[in-house]
Amino acid sequence: MVAAIGANLKPGTVASPSRQTPHAKTPVKYAWSPALQAEMAPMYARVAHVITPMEWPHYAPLVKSINELKKERNAVILAHNYMTPEIFHCVADFRGDSLQLAKEAARVDAKIIVQAGVHFMAETSKLLSPDKTVLIPDMRSGCSLAASITAEDVRMLREAYPGVPIVTYVNTSAAVKAECDITCTSSNAVKVVESLGAPRVLCIPDQYLAKWVQTQTKVEIITWKGACEVHERFTGAELNALLRQRCEADRQRRLRGQPGTKAQLLVEDQAAFLPLPAVPFEACRKVSTTASSLSLVRFDRNDYSVPVRWAHHPIVVKGYWQEVVLCAQGQEVARHRRIWADEQ
Repeated sequence: MVAAIGANLKPGTVASPSRQTPHAKTPVKYAWSPALQAEMAPMYARVAHVITPMEWPHYAPLVKSINELKKERNAVILAHNYMTPEIFHCVADFRGDSLQLAKEAARVDAKIIVQAGVHFMAETSKLLSPDKTVLIPDMRSGCSLAASITAEDVRMLREAYPGVPIVTYVNTSAAVKAECDITCTSSNAVKVVESLGAPRVLCIPDQYLAKWVQTQTKVEIITWKGACEVHERFTGAELNALLRQRCEADRQRRLRGQPGTKAQLLVEDQAAFLPLPAVPFEACRKVSTTASSLSLVRFDRNDYSVPVRWAHHPIVVKGYWQEVVLCAQGQEVARHRRIWADEQ
């Protein structure tokens, strides 16, 4: 289990399979009891929607033991969004994506960082926190995207494309990052690519991120055929088919106290529906008014401004959920974020 892995390591090192404590298990000091059940009830409330009452007696002693051990060892647990509920909600100190977690690790004062995630995440945490001990529960926790390229592959690309800068996605091993020019995230990939000022850029290893970046920039993007196996496993057609299957099953469900299925009741309800308009329409509330001498238009207890030239002119107000559009003589003259509070 997490807390015992690498228990004998010196600060500043990363746990590896050959250096893990033999038979590493979290010391469990507590047995399930009515007292422990009452103490852990607030914790169980966090996961009661996904962990059954039959499973919780197994998790509760572990959760309590791990949380106490964290304090004893001055450790924090970083849980990736993919973690199971008992880890994510009950023992994690920080939760998020891989880069966010690595940044949090660098900010905390804890001496030990336990990475509840895959191997490259632990490496990233180590890169940003070189003086801290970074542990990972299982060194076999890998990522198919990170495994799709090696440092040797990057050196081969250097030879094949001399002078072309290489941008690597953060979801790669430390060895791959060391061979590349710069690292990016999915949110800043376009900005990073364009910051290099090069006509061509290698964007590795995620081919789908690279293809998307190509649609956002004039820089020529050279891709590497890497991908997350989970993302490739499911296609849009498969997801749509699954959605149709579940919707159809729901349509055949009978509502309590009703004689027919949901589909049959819908047919009956549709007879009372009003027909849709024959022409397109706007989902807004229109109000005709006049701009004041201060070029303000009153709408729903708030004032919205129009250009000075439209003072004392007729104004049509279109009130949408998020914005207010002001029109004069058939044209839009101003647009504002809608204010729902009074007199702001």
